[in-house]
Amino acid sequence: MTLDDIFADLGPNYGIAEPVANNDGFINKEYATNYLKRVLGLSEDDVIFVQTIIEITRAGFYVLGRASLDSITLSEQAPAGVEYHEAWHRVSNLLISENKRKKIFKRINKDGRMTEAEIDEMLAEQFRDFMNYAQNKIDFETTNWFRKIYNFIKTFAKVGNYRLAKMYYDINVGRFSNVKPSTENVERFKRIYENGPDFKHRGTNYATIRSSESYNTMISSLFYALLRMNFGNIYNVRYEDLSKLNFDVLRTLISNQYTKFNNPAMKEILDNFDNDIAPAISDLIAKLGGSVK
Repeated sequence: MTLDDIFADLGPNYGIAEPVANNDGFINKEYATNYLKRVLGLSEDDVIFVQTIIEITRAGFYVLGRASLDSITLSEQAPAGVEYHEAWHRVSNLLISENKRKKIFKRINKDGRMTEAEIDEMLAEQFRDFMNYAQNKIDFETTNWFRKIYNFIKTFAKVGNYRLAKMYYDINVGRFSNVKPSTENVERFKRIYENGPDFKHRGTNYATIRSSESYNTMISSLFYALLRMNFGNIYNVRYEDLSKLNFDVLRTLISNQYTKFNNPAMKEILDNFDNDIAPAISDLIAKLGGSVK
């Protein structure tokens, strides 16, 4: 095992860089709120903005939005378009039928290798990409019937999949603004996203970490941060140098982040730093053997 192996899943910024906005800049709170109110029928109080990250997931150290049963939470650090990502999650998980969801997911998951959560995450990002493209190109709010038909044709031409194009169009013209989650969907959502068992590692239950993949990504991110704070350029590190790592600087960083943002993910990491987080990083160091380069 090498450092490249450990950090391979963290992306070019190794998961701990500041969230980077796309070319449109950071999220426009007023626009995002008005969009979610229009297409999903949410009230202003149902669109919640926070100043920090929301939780830890397999995608990396930062989560910038979350759809829940009664609201959508967005980070002020999020790039423009995250509102579209979360709108997709709410529609796909709560507002369409199980039969329709299965048809869409089956077309994407032909080899059966992806989980429903992985498919949904991919589709949410595809919807976000489409909506960033559609800005100023497709007028979903028009009342002209000829323009409505033309807009659907443009949507289908861009998406290339009738079922997805129909979903994109229906979301944007407000077809789901008066739809309430069915009992079946609510129970499914709770089972998968809210009331599922907390992840457990080394005898510690975590509420903000939901899988071993998420945990491993988080540990890799913290290990990278630890190396950077101790050595600067991590690829100048020798294996024998790893015994000199000062874990206190990492603990201080996490503590400062928690003090600043009062974030539950940081609180769990801080509370379990000595009994689980630091030992898990030490386990990574042991696995490296003499292969650090």
